[in-house]
Amino acid sequence: MRMLLFAGLICLLETWGFALPIPHRSLRQLIGDAELIAVAKVKKKESVEGKGRDSGSKATLAVDSLLKGTIIHPDVEVMFFPNVICPSPPRYDIGRTTVVFLRSFRGKYFTCSRSYGSKIVSDTQAKGFALLVRKHIAVQKIKDVKLREKAMSRWLMDCIRFHPARFDGLIDLDNPITGHQSQPNENGPQYWRFLSRKDLVELTDLLKKMRPTEYGYIHGEKHILSIVAKRTGDRELMELYDQFASLGWQDSGRVSEEKKLIGQFLERIEGIRKGD
Repeated sequence: MRMLLFAGLICLLETWGFALPIPHRSLRQLIGDAELIAVAKVKKKESVEGKGRDSGSKATLAVDSLLKGTIIHPDVEVMFFPNVICPSPPRYDIGRTTVVFLRSFRGKYFTCSRSYGSKIVSDTQAKGFALLVRKHIAVQKIKDVKLREKAMSRWLMDCIRFHPARFDGLIDLDNPITGHQSQPNENGPQYWRFLSRKDLVELTDLLKKMRPTEYGYIHGEKHILSIVAKRTGDRELMELYDQFASLGWQDSGRVSEEKKLIGQFLERIEGIRKGD
């Protein structure tokens, strides 16, 4: 009964323009969540009067490429709530190509995980997302658990190489969240175990190219440190990662400290490569 009341409260809050924060939802998770995934163009957008989940806005999408699920008509209508926050609401801009991740509820489609589930893209990016979705679906059909996890590790490296999905790939390669949990599962799959030496070189080369912003390293640098440290098993790298991860957003001099720790991390990697 309590769960029903809680679910009802969430729906009511979204209708009023408020929403509870939700954790980041990676591409891997979105593919699993969605009943329908498509590359589409937004034809029109309109307000819809009603009660609860029957109110809000509605976008009509012309499907260019269906990646998961089935549809009867090439046009798909999606209900969404334009005033929710944390994260922002799904974006449906008329005329724009959008990769959508949708679920149905009472005969209507809704966007998975708000703005995470609607990605406005260029034509090139649309092809990149389409390829990743199809590869993921193929990986999930592998019956042998070890072979499937190894293939998922390769898929996550493909995500990292595709800039719009880079952060998602790093998160899941480091410590994936399984199911609908909000925190990583300690007993979940450890995709980083299947990384090759070549993969580690690629990740550290990526780390060298990253630069701190006023908000510090926010592009997945912490995950690279964690992945490389765990895969090498090097104690010094693990200690440097622990120091990096312990820095708080409000710490004085945090950005310069992060930069220093990453420099030390890269120096240690170079030492390991040379057999030091």
